[in-house]
Amino acid sequence: MNYVIDFNILFSSLLSGKVLYKSLFSHYSFYIPDFAFVELQKYDFSKIKT
Repeated sequence: MNYVIDFNILFSSLLSGKVLYKSLFSHYSFYIPDFAFVELQKYDFSKIKT
């Protein structure tokens, strides 16, 4: 199934590092606005737990 996701939801889920979000992102297809990629490049996610 495909879903459109708001950038704020995506960003907060990436910051939280919860297993629930990893599961959702691996099983479903999400579409985000193009500007979201530009915004995501501004942040260093290497310090987030995986």
